[in-house]
Amino acid sequence: MGAGGIAHSLHLHHPSSSSSGLWFSINPSKRWGEMFFLLCMPFWLTLLLGIVVPFKLYEDFDELGYMLSSSALAIPSILVPLIFVGKVNPGIPCLLCDD
Repeated sequence: MGAGGIAHSLHLHHPSSSSSGLWFSINPSKRWGEMFFLLCMPFWLTLLLGIVVPFKLYEDFDELGYMLSSSALAIPSILVPLIFVGKVNPGIPCLLCDD
């Protein structure tokens, strides 16, 4: 589902509307980032609050365990925007582009 489909399914205002109740930025690039992080949030919350905390896995973590769990939560939020440039930013270089 594309960004337009997500915004439509959430019944959000279109950026060109004159309403003052915008959920996302008028800037398409910022809007892409906001939607990305909003959609990623349930995954890391599920991992952290749905698995690690209820099963008390953190009690068995050593330094390496904390580093791995933190990295597993942080790396997608850093790498995905660097690798996949949204359609609204075609001129911005990305890691997988042939430019």
